[in-house]
Amino acid sequence: SFVLVRAAWVLMAVTIMVGAAAALAPERFRLPTLFGFFLIFGWLLTFVAGILQRILPFLVSMHAHALERRAPRLADMGHADVTLTTHAVCHAAALALVAGAIAFDVADLVLAGAVLGGLGAAAFLWFTLELSWILASMHRNENTADNA
Repeated sequence: SFVLVRAAWVLMAVTIMVGAAAALAPERFRLPTLFGFFLIFGWLLTFVAGILQRILPFLVSMHAHALERRAPRLADMGHADVTLTTHAVCHAAALALVAGAIAFDVADLVLAGAVLGGLGAAAFLWFTLELSWILASMHRNENTADNA
């Protein structure tokens, strides 16, 4: 469940190592650019996405509790097994492809990474929209019960 959060901690260490290498040999493998890429998209974006994957279901369960309903299980929320796995795999592949594109100056790898990143983002959007749908249906059912 914390795959992206754990990956973010690894990527933070990678970012520090790339930053140190960039300070020592900035002309090799476009290390300053790689440092910025790993800092923003590797560490920060991965960490934020991992935290959001955990916070959104928690918020849905808190709304269910406030409505005196049983909270849905994470497995029942947003097809989590498919959407979150797809998001994590596509995110990792996109990071690897774009990092390779920066290091070796291969423009086609950036396009491939962007496509995979977009697919991962679409999977996360699907997860988020399904959670929103669950939340809206809980409130809709609560309003229906109040009117009856």
